[in-house]
Amino acid sequence: MELFLWIVIAVFAVFAIIALIVIIRSLKKPRVSREMHFFNGADIEKGYVSTDNNFFKGVSTESDETRLIGTDHRTAKMRRLSVKFINLRTGRTDTVDLYDQLVIGRAPGTNGFTIDSDPSVSKQHCMIFTNEGRVYLMDLKSANHTYLNSARITDVADLMPNDIIKLGNTQLRVRY
Repeated sequence: MELFLWIVIAVFAVFAIIALIVIIRSLKKPRVSREMHFFNGADIEKGYVSTDNNFFKGVSTESDETRLIGTDHRTAKMRRLSVKFINLRTGRTDTVDLYDQLVIGRAPGTNGFTIDSDPSVSKQHCMIFTNEGRVYLMDLKSANHTYLNSARITDVADLMPNDIIKLGNTQLRVRY
């Protein structure tokens, strides 16, 4: 009986030592969050848009596929592009200067184009941005989606002159 008691005590001691080692090692390792947060970036999955023109596509579980799809205007050469929006319903024409990014919506913020006559347009509905001389359109997880030439966009899409962007009930012809 005494031998059995010593074996039980030894087994518990080994488990206690292993548990203590695991606890000490876990305290030394930095904790990694499963969420991806970018300081002054854009978390597309959450619909967050930043102010520094860095845009990321991907989620933390696909970190190998996460890619930079915009440029930082402080480190890259800024190029102004004059964009003309023609509202196909009202005929109103607006010209806006595009420096790397332009958010379109009911309340797009300081660097944006406002569509206040259509309640079906989200506050930050979509974004136009430039990268390496090309112009792109991206939906910002809007409630009523963004359409380019009648096709719903789910990822970044090339935006060409004379393309038609549909946001809610508003259709804009884009010229640049």
